[in-house]
Amino acid sequence: MRAANFHPGFVAKNAIQTAGPRDGEDDKALKKRADRAYVDAMRNFLDDFYDRVAVPSGLARIGPKKRRLTRAEWQQEKNQAQALKKTVERARQVKASGEQFVARTKDEAAAIRAAANMEKEVAAKATAVARAVHDSARRAHEQATEAVSFASRYSGLAGRVRALWDGLRKSKIAATIRLEFSSEIEHAKAFARSVQNRLKEEETRRIAAERKAHEAAQDAERARDAAVRMQIERDRAWSLVPPERQQELAAVGPAMKMTLRPKASKEKS
Repeated sequence: MRAANFHPGFVAKNAIQTAGPRDGEDDKALKKRADRAYVDAMRNFLDDFYDRVAVPSGLARIGPKKRRLTRAEWQQEKNQAQALKKTVERARQVKASGEQFVARTKDEAAAIRAAANMEKEVAAKATAVARAVHDSARRAHEQATEAVSFASRYSGLAGRVRALWDGLRKSKIAATIRLEFSSEIEHAKAFARSVQNRLKEEETRRIAAERKAHEAAQDAERARDAAVRMQIERDRAWSLVPPERQQELAAVGPAMKMTLRPKASKEKS
């Protein structure tokens, strides 16, 4: 339960003393090296405390008395610390909102891609059904053509039968044959018309599905453009941080990648 076991300065000093003196090093030099390790460890500890606590709270690293600052200089340094605090808070907010927007945009783009893929599958199925209906209509048309040819042959045969019966106006057998085949022809024509109507409907649905897929792809492209613009805005906010503070801010969180172009090249473009 000794707090010294967790004190960073004591831990560094005890490690030097436990390792013992180096070759040609006396006890005085060992003690001096251990004290230096203590000071370095405590300085690193205070630097870490400054980055993690003082900067977000708007505090300075060292007070004014030790450096013999005037009241005006100390007031200016405190104002700079407050400005740095606001800049860090703004950078964190922009970073968090940018990450949320990018994540939300990725989810929306994934949903749009999934919907587009589904629309493509529906269009593919509709195309397959349309082709099947077209093949069925073609076969029906061929059957109807054969039926008409067959009926024509019977009609010629009926004429020869009427001639054999010496001027009979109409043979009952021939009339029955013509009646039966005429109904089949009309049925085939009606079926062909229904097939053509179904083909038109399937073609309309296919075109609508392809249009939806194209619109979904455009929405996904616009979502990616919005994500890129958000990344640029986040980098622009990061560029407002003074260059001398960027290395210190890197210890607070992951560094933000700069992608902005110089102003001169932007004006030329």
